Amino acid sequence: MFNKNILGFILIVFLVFIFLVINKNYVNKFNFYVVGSGSMQPALSTGSLIMTRKMDSYYPGDTISFSLLSSRSKFFSKNKKYILTHRIVQARNLNSNPLYLTKGDANQVADQNWIKQAQIIGKVILAIPLIGFALIYLHSPIGLFIFLVLFLTNFLIFVYKLAILFND
Repeated sequence: MFNKNILGFILIVFLVFIFLVINKNYVNKFNFYVVGSGSMQPALSTGSLIMTRKMDSYYPGDTISFSLLSSRSKFFSKNKKYILTHRIVQARNLNSNPLYLTKGDANQVADQNWIKQAQIIGKVILAIPLIGFALIYLHSPIGLFIFLVLFLTNFLIFVYKLAILFND
């Protein structure tokens, strides 16, 4: 006999999926990134999946993700946009415009440029260690292939068991 708990779980997942598809405004409030370096260790380890949300204001101690257009070539490619995640260590106003100085927890010194409010993507509100590595792997051709094979295999098994259930 088909387990009612499994059917209930599938129904809940389906309803949540429908809610998220219909209510795009809810989903669009969040951004997801994978931590690519150890600059925020131990708070955020490399490979962590982080979720950010845009806030009205930010304060020293907040961990934020922000965009940076690089003009230097020592660490980054020149004139390329990067998304960094660091902690705010200082805040100030310049002509009524908030500016933030950031620093990676594992870095010895603060970042050299002040961040404008418009550059901030959001405050980190959730971090899940190691999940990012799996997501990066899924974006590779072999990772996507393995995922699709596993998904289709499980889907076919599920359909087969449903067919047996309804034929009995």
